[in-house]
Amino acid sequence: MAFTPKFRGVNHISVMVRDMDKSLTFYRDMVGLKVKADLPVTEKPRPPKQYRQQHQRRRTVVLGTGGGPDIALIGHPGSKLLGTGILLDDVGITHFALEVENLKGFTEHMRKQGAEETGPGFFMDPDGILVQFEEPGEAARILEGHRQRSEAEAKAKAKPAAAKAKPSVKTRSRR
Repeated sequence: MAFTPKFRGVNHISVMVRDMDKSLTFYRDMVGLKVKADLPVTEKPRPPKQYRQQHQRRRTVVLGTGGGPDIALIGHPGSKLLGTGILLDDVGITHFALEVENLKGFTEHMRKQGAEETGPGFFMDPDGILVQFEEPGEAARILEGHRQRSEAEAKAKAKPAAAKAKPSVKTRSRR
């Protein structure tokens, strides 16, 4: 008998950071997420297919989002980390979104604190990772808008194809 997994939701999102203090300034102080755990440890050897290099130390700070998955900021103090944040048209996980009430007020709050806004509801963290903020229900509204546009575009493409497929009716004149 085949195994059928039963998912219960997303548990956490891990974000590798270069400078934990700068990241905490963004996520804790500016965004307002609450620290649930701050765990500095000596790192144990990790599988080479998961890491580019071995690290001596690790610091994990878990932030609560108030209802969704936690965000785990992970740093390796003393290690030089490679990579940059990616943009919305790069391959990979491009961003994550947090729901916030009063997006307009939150956006103004972030601007006043000097956060880098990259577009409506989008801010860049200190490592160049895009974080989206949206009001409850906004994702469903956006998805419904995309669905309606997709259906309208499919109908528009189908009309010319249907017109070409119809056989033309020629009438013969009788003499």
